[in-house]
Amino acid sequence: MKNAIEIHQLGKLYQRGGKPSETFVSSLFSKSKTNDFWAIKDIDLTVKQGEVLGLLGANGAGKSTLLKVLSRVTHPTKGWFETFGKVGSLLEVGTGFHPDLTGRENIFLNGTLLGMKSAEVAKYLDEIIDFSGVEAFLDTPIKHYSSGMKVRLAFSVAAHLRTEILLIDEVLAVGDAEFQKKCLSRMNLISSEEGRTIVFVSHNLAAVKSLCSQVALIDKGQLINRGETHQMVDQYLNNLKVKGETISLENRTDRGGEGQARVTHLSWVRKSENTELMTGEDSQLEVHIRSNQHTLGGNAELRINIMSEAGQFLAPLSNSIEGTSLVLKNEDNKFYCDVSKLPLMDGNYYLDLRLLVDGRLQDQISSAQYFSVLEGDFFGTGKIYVKGRAGIHIPQKWKI
Repeated sequence: MKNAIEIHQLGKLYQRGGKPSETFVSSLFSKSKTNDFWAIKDIDLTVKQGEVLGLLGANGAGKSTLLKVLSRVTHPTKGWFETFGKVGSLLEVGTGFHPDLTGRENIFLNGTLLGMKSAEVAKYLDEIIDFSGVEAFLDTPIKHYSSGMKVRLAFSVAAHLRTEILLIDEVLAVGDAEFQKKCLSRMNLISSEEGRTIVFVSHNLAAVKSLCSQVALIDKGQLINRGETHQMVDQYLNNLKVKGETISLENRTDRGGEGQARVTHLSWVRKSENTELMTGEDSQLEVHIRSNQHTLGGNAELRINIMSEAGQFLAPLSNSIEGTSLVLKNEDNKFYCDVSKLPLMDGNYYLDLRLLVDGRLQDQISSAQYFSVLEGDFFGTGKIYVKGRAGIHIPQKWKI
């Protein structure tokens, strides 16, 4: 099978607090390089035609930079790459759209940028419109679209215009669950039946497992491993040491909502001396929210879903269903959710979150935090259930 993408010793250098590397080539030869930062470094990678490759790595690992270089949004500092076929990319919400043009006009603009003629774009116009679900707003300027609407239209354009290679960077998390499922189904179709190549970046491990045949792990700008999806996902989780440490969400770009209040950090706090979260022990989830003047004094509603590693919904954590009012009083707020006798069984889990203020969605992040739980003595009987069976213990009492 032929290669769709070939990458050799690819690197991208930035300067902290300065301009991108291509504008300061002379600094490569200066004595002081303390501000130099390699976003990606010495990447060697090939992607076969028709392959769906997932890219996994922590925030700031270099995944988005790699896709921006492959999309020719920015130039590499060193090395080279070659793509065999037209490349379509979905990097950030609204990328490639002109805010003052309508949805319909932006479809044709995107097609032109991809090197397609107007007649070619018109051929697929009805399919794009139908899939996006934004037909009622098609002749409205894009600047009036919500982030979710932009994603719907952008994905529809990228998935239906005939590009041989599709690069997707996290943005699908902004859409609702139904649309995400629809997108994954479409990507499966275009890879399996149409033989198109996909490089997929996502924090949603369930989506990566269902879509990707191979996964490449990136850490601190370097490719550290590549292989079969399930093995690489396991290695990724082990590398994260998912034991509930504080997770910063400030640099997450795959988020929805109006953005006037954002969740900036999540952390599990143990109430025992154990270094890891354990079944049956009291714990606490700490949530940091940064607010601005438009949301100060507003009533915050946190909806945090506990999901299994396989993407199954297990249980909600929400101040509204528990009956507690949370008011944003400061620019930086801390809220705590006490979880008595943690009922989660041995396994890996993640949190999806939504933040509403006075009923308006301000923040939404899928796969906001991964964490693991070790099986403990939930019932206080000295007996432990089978390990490795992610799920929930139900308080129970048997009698004759």
